[in-house]
Amino acid sequence: LAQGSDRHLTEAEIENAFGSNLCRCTGYRPILEAFKSFAVHPDANILKKIKDIEDISEQICPKSGKMCGGTCGTNEDWCLVNMNNTSVSDLPKKICLADGRLWFSVSDIRSIFAVLDDVGHESYMLVAGNTAKGVRPILFYPKLLIDISDVKELATHYIDVNLVLGANMTLTDTMHLFKELAQSNEDFWYLHILYEHLDKVAHIPVRNIGTLAGNLALKNSDPSFQSDIFLLLDCVGATVTLVDRDMRQTEMNMPEFLTTNLKGKLMTQIKLRPLSRHYELVTYKITPREQNAQADVNSGFLLKFNSHTHLVEEASIVYGNINPLFTHAYETERFLIGRNIFNNNVLQSALHILEREIDPSIRPPYPPPCVRKKVALGLFYKCIIKLCPKDILNPRYKSGATTPSDDRPPVSRTYQEYDTDKKDYPITRPLLKKEGMIQCAGEAEYCDDIPTIKDEVFASFVLSTVARGDIESIDSSEVMKEDGVLAVLTSVDIPGVNSILRDDFLLMVENEELLASTKVKFYNQPVAIVVATSQELADKMAHVVKVNYKNVLRRPLIFTIEDAIHAPKEENRLIPYPGIVPTDRGANVRKIIKGQFISPMQYHHMMELHTTITIPVDEGYDVISSAQYLDITQAGIAQLLKIPESLITVKTKRLGGGFGCKISRNTFAACATALVAKKLNKTCRMSMSMTNIMRATGKRPNSRLDYEVGVDDRGEIQYMDAVFYVNDGQSRNENENENATESLKNCYDSRRWKCDSFGAITDSPTNIFMRAPGSFEGISGIEHIMDHIAEELNADPI
Repeated sequence: LAQGSDRHLTEAEIENAFGSNLCRCTGYRPILEAFKSFAVHPDANILKKIKDIEDISEQICPKSGKMCGGTCGTNEDWCLVNMNNTSVSDLPKKICLADGRLWFSVSDIRSIFAVLDDVGHESYMLVAGNTAKGVRPILFYPKLLIDISDVKELATHYIDVNLVLGANMTLTDTMHLFKELAQSNEDFWYLHILYEHLDKVAHIPVRNIGTLAGNLALKNSDPSFQSDIFLLLDCVGATVTLVDRDMRQTEMNMPEFLTTNLKGKLMTQIKLRPLSRHYELVTYKITPREQNAQADVNSGFLLKFNSHTHLVEEASIVYGNINPLFTHAYETERFLIGRNIFNNNVLQSALHILEREIDPSIRPPYPPPCVRKKVALGLFYKCIIKLCPKDILNPRYKSGATTPSDDRPPVSRTYQEYDTDKKDYPITRPLLKKEGMIQCAGEAEYCDDIPTIKDEVFASFVLSTVARGDIESIDSSEVMKEDGVLAVLTSVDIPGVNSILRDDFLLMVENEELLASTKVKFYNQPVAIVVATSQELADKMAHVVKVNYKNVLRRPLIFTIEDAIHAPKEENRLIPYPGIVPTDRGANVRKIIKGQFISPMQYHHMMELHTTITIPVDEGYDVISSAQYLDITQAGIAQLLKIPESLITVKTKRLGGGFGCKISRNTFAACATALVAKKLNKTCRMSMSMTNIMRATGKRPNSRLDYEVGVDDRGEIQYMDAVFYVNDGQSRNENENENATESLKNCYDSRRWKCDSFGAITDSPTNIFMRAPGSFEGISGIEHIMDHIAEELNADPI
């Protein structure tokens, strides 16, 4: 943010830029305040609490006890490194990478095609910011990588009649240009609307290196990608220019670009036309989070009105994330020409046509088609309300034109109070978090911060691609040919009990296999371990191992609570748990209310992922693991390796977040590294990727509460019949049912309540405890019921 501005930043700009910062433990308030202190006119209360870095020379260093000189000596624990910038001319033009790929750095367009002619067009990739891998992960890169970030002619701009942008301009540079031109050039007034929309794309570090061409190329290769860049350019009628190896130029509109094969071609320019003030432009981006999220639905509406009659002369209606083949609502656009969209009959007709045109595809995890269709129609309606002349707009519809960001104050104000009595000090005196200083300084050491140990190896799981079936064979022959791959271990390599835990520990009732032995029980279950000389190589080669299956279940799988309820009874999918038994029943029933409350699944979102290092020591092992339940980690490894627990030492210095997921799920990494350490007699490290964690280790279970309550005229419950379902996943370990039904009682008189309780066994990873396990589901469930009663009786819920 500072680098891309004149550094005269406001608090609002700083807060808006905060989207790229992530803090799982609710520490945003002090972090945001620290950044706001750099504003031109920061709040006085902030300055009282925070020292400027300019004043650092006046401070006494807590480490050395001396006056701070701005940097620390080399004998200190840390120091500030002054880096010299390397000029482009010093960079190598060609690098042969360790994996056999070639990296070229070029500085002009002709050099790009010269490299392609020399090396070949079969497998190549043009690289600038390479931020697309965050949207569509790249597991195997092409053989040829060409760095075009220093091609100056692709990053310039000029105005003839149109605004001509170099296709390789970064999003940040594009935004600054749009903001400047919108203020200085009347023909491009609409660029400030594009600027505001681009501010919702990704976040500042991504926009600083991500390019226009990179984003559009991703949209070209994957039309399902809901590119905001493509949507905006398509909406305003922009064009793209491509050149080939003979430097022949081809200019095309955005829909044509979407179907063009880009192989052997280079995107050089993007042209934006000037627009008069007879045009109106409105764009929307509906996301699950306000910042740093892809759109559930995004849209752009460009309408040109006759200045005298208000009839529509030109229309462009563009949507994203409807289906890969749909971008323009062409029928609705044609219908609007020559009509007054502010006439209710015309508007209703347009909505009916648009409803026929919009046909969303099923695309998990985005909202279902019916929801996305309703949102898309609502955005068109919202646009018309926003553009409608105020003298004909009914005031009751006025608020329909705004969005949540319009209604939110630009700068938040936060404070923290400690409600303590000073007479009780020092017992209740607020204290700094013991590790707060070293964590803020980046000096706190976590498991994966431990330096690489000599001859250390790395491990990664091979995950199943079926949910139910038998393993016929595991073919690792191709993987073992790869330099750096040391071994592929399967369940037959386990000397002891094939389980990540022991079933006689608290919360555990059954074993769970580390590696599927003969039968796969859930989709993405670990079936093998790849061992390599780097984590990156192990992760990559885990996708190459070939697993053959037989007797794969052909009937629909059981993934949801609803699936388990309707599954054949002989499968025993619903496991009963103690519920609530009524001791009374009221007779004054005036109203019966039925409903359902669903609590969603939730990822634990720890900053430090599942990481373990296992070191062979004498006859035993030192296990450094990010674990919450050290006892079960130790016992699980001992059982797996068939050795005494006394030979295993488990160490955990601190966790970078756990929230329950490291009670038992960390043992996947712990047991895997211990098995490798035993088999290879080498130190083994595993840092599970977030992708593998999301797939293989479970989350907070989702739950469903079905209820029927009979109440009197005052809302007092006369009886309640309810059923609580909790999605356990594939095992009953860490089940929450009893916690949930007990918490359902909350602070209420439950004598008239009946609640049955079932754990649902599904074809998915075991779901596990998360903060307030069961309590969250129970308390929120009964509060939902109370709110429902109040709504039905038109009463105050309090």
